[in-house]
Amino acid sequence: MGTVSWFYDRPLLKQIWHTWENSGCGRFLVILERLGSHLSVTSCLLLPAIQLGVGISHPSWLSLPFFICSCVGLVDWSLTSNFLGLFRWWRPLQLYASLNIILLYVYQLPVEFPSIINWVADFIGLFKICAKSEWPNICSSLFLVLFYIMVCIIQVIKYLFMFNLLRYSLLKSKSVQQWSSTDVFQIKYDVEFN
Repeated sequence: MGTVSWFYDRPLLKQIWHTWENSGCGRFLVILERLGSHLSVTSCLLLPAIQLGVGISHPSWLSLPFFICSCVGLVDWSLTSNFLGLFRWWRPLQLYASLNIILLYVYQLPVEFPSIINWVADFIGLFKICAKSEWPNICSSLFLVLFYIMVCIIQVIKYLFMFNLLRYSLLKSKSVQQWSSTDVFQIKYDVEFN
């Protein structure tokens, strides 16, 4: 027996599911889904520009992967006329951005680092933000944090959509035989951005 038919064979589980759907949490998810679709579209439109901004606002070894991935995405987009080329490197860059944010945060701490660490930090492109900081440093930091937040928003909304698709498919279908493997793949593919 499949998951959906097993679910509908248990009236207690069905009643709990419908109660949860009509609760405040269920309504909150619907509101979040509606708001999230606008946030997701806005993030997808702005993220390539922000990624390029991270790459060019403060040229350094730390920002080089953002610049390279932006260039590769733009070339892929221009050659294939498909927007998916712009979104190709977001997951690895999210991990890399989190590492950059941690490094920048640790470098901002009021600790006296040894001269070799200061030399390596200057070489790779770390900087301290203070009242006398230059605009490229400030913009690079803001773009980096904004890039990370927007990629997180896209991923949260993607998983929220997948959860809602699963929830609606469980509520509307009565048997597993209605779903083929291509339908499940299509639902997963429609929600994925890569």
